[in-house]
Amino acid sequence: MSTGKLRYSQIHHQINTLKKASATNLLFLDFDGVWIIPEGDYKAIIQRVNNLIHTYQMEVVLTTSHRTNMEGCINLLKACGFEGTIQGRTELEGEDRAVQILNYLNQHDFNHFVILDDMWIDSLQDYLVHCNFYTGFDERAYREAINIMERQIKN
Repeated sequence: MSTGKLRYSQIHHQINTLKKASATNLLFLDFDGVWIIPEGDYKAIIQRVNNLIHTYQMEVVLTTSHRTNMEGCINLLKACGFEGTIQGRTELEGEDRAVQILNYLNQHDFNHFVILDDMWIDSLQDYLVHCNFYTGFDERAYREAINIMERQIKN
């Protein structure tokens, strides 16, 4: 699947046909630029992640380039106070992040989802919290994630 071949409206139609009301909500989590930031307040960032996943009963899917070492990723998150469940990771193929996320959504049941990333993902922008590399998942980004989830729930 290539996002270059799918128009924006096609992607959203595809996502809406895949949703399952009884399934879990997903949080696609990048590391660098989201919670690993220069001189970051990791405890505050992880607490925002914890609040988000508890409020919306989310499970985490790792999209970070560090996901090749899942055990290391999980240990690092837990050491920083992460309290959630890691459902899995996107595949490691060389395709772009949007394609990896869409492939994951095609293969797993979900209801709603949010993406936390410092990389701009144009085709999934309605689900993306674009974090600033230097401030990460700050209060602004946290409020944006809540808005994305609330918008999906209302629709």
